[in-house]
Amino acid sequence: MTEAQPVPGYPGYPDNSGYPGYPPAPAKTNGMALASTILGIAGLTVGLCLLFFPVLPILAVILGHLGLSKITKTGMPGRSLAVAGLVMGYVGVALAVLWLVLVIIGTVTSQSPIS
Repeated sequence: MTEAQPVPGYPGYPDNSGYPGYPPAPAKTNGMALASTILGIAGLTVGLCLLFFPVLPILAVILGHLGLSKITKTGMPGRSLAVAGLVMGYVGVALAVLWLVLVIIGTVTSQSPIS
């Protein structure tokens, strides 16, 4: 039995027997860190237009700390997402506190008579 000869003019395929195969799948990003970032963004954009905006940044801070703790223990990727969620969450909480203080000051110092 004779082997088939390659057609003239076309190069043969290289031998891939030494190819190591596909690289391993990358580790999944921490879900709590991703949720913290999403809630932080929502708290700073959508939340500033709504009256319930302190809820979103508080959830971003909680999930950011939980995600960062799990990332530190397990070595999962997503540390930058957790830190970004924490920063945006704390900024949102600070804005909520500032808004509350301004509302209280405005209410106390208003000149409208109480009926």
